[in-house]
Amino acid sequence: MDLGSVSDVIFRSYSLELGTTKDIIVNKNTLIFFLKGNARIVLNTKCIYSYQGKNGIFFACKKDDKLSIFVIGTVVEILIVEFKSPLIVFGYQPILNIMEDREKSKIEIVSSNKSFFIIKDLLNDFLRFVFSSLQQNVMCRYFSQFNSATLFFLLKSLYDKDELYCIYYPFYDNIGTDFKHFVNMNYKKFYKVKELAEFGNYSLSKFKRKFNLEFGEPPGKWINDKRKKDLLNDLMNSKIQVNELISLYKFSSIDYFYKYCKRELNLSLRDVKLLINK
Repeated sequence: MDLGSVSDVIFRSYSLELGTTKDIIVNKNTLIFFLKGNARIVLNTKCIYSYQGKNGIFFACKKDDKLSIFVIGTVVEILIVEFKSPLIVFGYQPILNIMEDREKSKIEIVSSNKSFFIIKDLLNDFLRFVFSSLQQNVMCRYFSQFNSATLFFLLKSLYDKDELYCIYYPFYDNIGTDFKHFVNMNYKKFYKVKELAEFGNYSLSKFKRKFNLEFGEPPGKWINDKRKKDLLNDLMNSKIQVNELISLYKFSSIDYFYKYCKRELNLSLRDVKLLINK
C-alpha cells in the first residue's frame, strides 16, 4: 500500500511472506524501516544485515541504490518513506544544516562504522501506527503531510547529532541541489531575502554566503530578476487578475503594483491593463 502526499512524501508498506524475495531500485532519497520478521538485507550487492526481528532497524538509501530483501523466517513488515522533493522543500532544513555544518570527511569516518540504526521504542510505536493505517487503508489526503512532520520530529528528538550525520549521510551529495530546489520553490512566497532565509532556518549571513556559492550572484539581485521575469510572463501569457498577482507576488497595494510595473518592467498603467484584459 502507498499514498501520495501534498507534502511531497510517499509512505509505502509491504508485508512479505516466507520465501519471498523483494528487489527495490531506489528512485528517490528514501528511508527504509524494517518493523518485523526475519530477513537478509542486501544493499548494492553488500549484505548489511541479517535481521532477526527482535528490534526494528532502519537506514537511508539514495537514488539508484539497489536493495534486495530475502525473507528467511516469519512475515517481514517494511515501511518505506520516499521523498519526491528534497528534504529542504518541506520544512526540515535543520537536518540539512546538521549535514552542512560538518566536514564531509568527518561524516564519512562516522558513517563508515554504521549502516543501520535500531528503531527506538517511541519511534516504533509511531511507525506501527503508520504501517497499520496503510495496510487497512485508513488515511486521508493529509496523511503523509502530518506523518512526515511527526517522523522528522521523532528522529531529531530520539537520535543524537552523530547518529543523524550517519542516518542522512547517503543524502549528503544532494544538499546543494536541495538548496537550489528550496530557493526555486519558495522565493515567490517572500518579499525580503531575510524572510526567505528565516523560512529555511538560516541566519541571513549564512544564507547569503550559500546563495552566492550556489547561484553565483547576490540573492537580492537574483530574486528581483526572477520576480520581474515571472511577473512579465504572467502578464503576457496568463489570465491572472490584478488582485491575484498582488497576492502572488506579495505587493502591499495595487498602487505599489502599478509603480513596480512602471519602474521595473517599463509598463504604464494602460499597458498593464491591456495585458490583463487581453
